[in-house]
Amino acid sequence: MQKRSRVSHPKQITMIKFLWVILLTISTQIPAFAMGTPPPTEEIDSNDQPTLPDLTHQYLALHAAESHGNTPNQASWISQGAYDEDHQFIPTFGWHSWDPDNGEFWWSPTGDGPALERANMLFFEAVDLYLTDQTASWMKLGQSLHLLQDMSTPAHAHADSHACIGGIGDCDSYETWLGIDDLTNTWNWINNNPPGLNWDMIFTKRPDWVDLSTDLNNQLDGANLEYGGYLTGEQLWVLGPPDIDPVLFQLMYLMAENSDNYNSGGWTEYLGEVYNGDLDDPIYLAEMRDVLLPIAVKYSTAWIDYFEYRVGIQDEFVYLPFIIK
Repeated sequence: MQKRSRVSHPKQITMIKFLWVILLTISTQIPAFAMGTPPPTEEIDSNDQPTLPDLTHQYLALHAAESHGNTPNQASWISQGAYDEDHQFIPTFGWHSWDPDNGEFWWSPTGDGPALERANMLFFEAVDLYLTDQTASWMKLGQSLHLLQDMSTPAHAHADSHACIGGIGDCDSYETWLGIDDLTNTWNWINNNPPGLNWDMIFTKRPDWVDLSTDLNNQLDGANLEYGGYLTGEQLWVLGPPDIDPVLFQLMYLMAENSDNYNSGGWTEYLGEVYNGDLDDPIYLAEMRDVLLPIAVKYSTAWIDYFEYRVGIQDEFVYLPFIIK
């Protein structure tokens, strides 16, 4: 999967990468499953994790929904949707990356674009479905949440394609590490950090421009022309890119920039990797997990909170953050 952007022409891809994309298309089409009925272990381990492991997505979404106080049904639908996003009839992995500094994303023969764009589309499809089909609405929300969670892995935030078959190719050590041994390294974090109100975040608690670090101010000032040609980074932060909700933009941007601080491995290293380390070192991988997963869960609760606010506008629904549902 090759990097491209809305503002630049894609580079010519090599034949071997194209073959990897086709193989990944086949290998990632594992049928969706009902909550409580995971696929057999061999299906989880049958490939080298071309994305954040499926059940990691599902369990993180469930963690966030339970922490936010959603009902068991809502939490189940959200987590199922987070799983389903990797198992669409037409593969969507070409929409699962976004480098916020330059707008780049992976190339895919089944369609591609920035994860931010697809997340925004799915979020508002969920809002539109709420009054007529709540099951579908919450599941669609889970699909959009999947893309926010993808930004918690450096490879997705670097648009580092990490195409990998049988351990050969541009493999992603972090994602593989999260998925090995029936997700032991994912479960260790969840078991040590169970769901609770301490993880919940009101969507209005996002930082204002003046609260951002000088580094992020400078990066947004440098990226403003990539997203709508704003005069300043502050305008980009407040208004968001054209046709993108600014709340969703801010949450995905902050998640991606946190991931950008770490190595993604593969053949290419990227600017912005502040905390460099050995991707074969489980201590470094655990450090990444222990920093990035908490942020992913908190921002996921804010994502759900914002959805409830948006559906409350069109329904006679009283929006109350931290409500005991």
